[in-house]
Amino acid sequence: MKILVAGCGLAVREGFRQPDGITVLGINDCEQYGIRPDHLLVIDAPTRFDHIRRRVIERTKAKVFWHCTSEWDQATKIAAERQKLKIKAWREWREQGLADPDLPGFMTSMIPAIVLAHRLGGRDIAVTGCDITGHAHLEDKTLQVNQFTRALLHLLKREGTTVVNASGFKGRLTAHLRAGLESWAASPATLQ
Repeated sequence: MKILVAGCGLAVREGFRQPDGITVLGINDCEQYGIRPDHLLVIDAPTRFDHIRRRVIERTKAKVFWHCTSEWDQATKIAAERQKLKIKAWREWREQGLADPDLPGFMTSMIPAIVLAHRLGGRDIAVTGCDITGHAHLEDKTLQVNQFTRALLHLLKREGTTVVNASGFKGRLTAHLRAGLESWAASPATLQ
C-alpha cells in the first residue's frame, strides 16, 4: 500500500498537487497548504501552536486524528475519530524497534509519522514537506536528523518497506532516496 506523509515544509507550500487515490498521513496544520489527509498526526500539545495553526488542526477533515497529548482530548471542535499514541525516546524505542507499540520521539514529527505510516500498512511510503527547513531548533541538528532517519529507514527496509523523499527540491534532508511525487504515485505499489 502506498502512503504519502505530508508535512508543512516548502515542498507543500509551493505548487503542491496531491495525487489522487493515495492514502495521505498529514502532519500538524498541513491542511492550510491544500493537503487533504486521510489521517492527521499531531505530536505537540495545542499550546505549542498559534491560534491560526491550532484552528486549522481543530477543523481537520481527516478521518482519523492521531495525537500524543491529553490536551487534544479536550478540543471539542475535532470531528475526526481520535486515536491517542504514546511517544518514547528514540534510544529507548530502538531497543524494540518496529515491534514497540509506541512511536519514536525525535526532534521532528517526520520520524514518528513514517513509523505510523508503516503501521497503517504503508510499504511504499513517500515523504513530502518534511524538509527540515524553517525550523530554528533544527538548524544545527541536520546531521543528527539524517543519521536517525537512515537508522529508521534501515529498520523499515528489513520489513520490506521503502521510503522515498518526494519533496521535489534539495532540502537539508538527505537520508532518503529521491523520487518525483508524480512518478512515485504513478508507479505500481510495492507488493507484500
